[in-house]
Amino acid sequence: MLGLAEQEGIRHRHIREFHPAWAAEKVLNEGISTTLSVGTWSGETALLHRDGREIPVSQVILAKKTPEGAVEWMATVARDITERKRIEDAIHVLNSDLERRVAERTAELTALNKELEAFSYSVSHDLSAPLRNISGFAQLLQKRVDGSLDEKTERYLATISDETRRMGTLI
Repeated sequence: MLGLAEQEGIRHRHIREFHPAWAAEKVLNEGISTTLSVGTWSGETALLHRDGREIPVSQVILAKKTPEGAVEWMATVARDITERKRIEDAIHVLNSDLERRVAERTAELTALNKELEAFSYSVSHDLSAPLRNISGFAQLLQKRVDGSLDEKTERYLATISDETRRMGTLI
């Protein structure tokens, strides 16, 4: 993983030789102290490849202690998580894009709703005046011919009045 030849080995080398500065500080300040007190630590750090590039890793540090509690030795295991980090970055980009698109669609929907509201107000206003006229003339006609119309015509006038009230409620 580090690009080292097998004979180069990594035993008895200092942490700073294999970690970028930020990761070495995390291992030294957080990892080692936790391992000394609890016996184990895990976290995300990075290792340095021979060519200088950082390799993101999931790292575990273990301590073997004597029955008296003294540390006999410490070991670390690191797993390359480059692919996982690449996928996490891709997911972050996709989520950001999705959030942007949702915000755009929400803004479009809000604008369309405002247009629809304005249209609805305009239509209801424009329909109300003629409806009031129909209702008013139906009432005037009913008063004028009260009792002189046949049953069918009376029913027609009543239906006109009922339907104009219903339409007014709908508006």
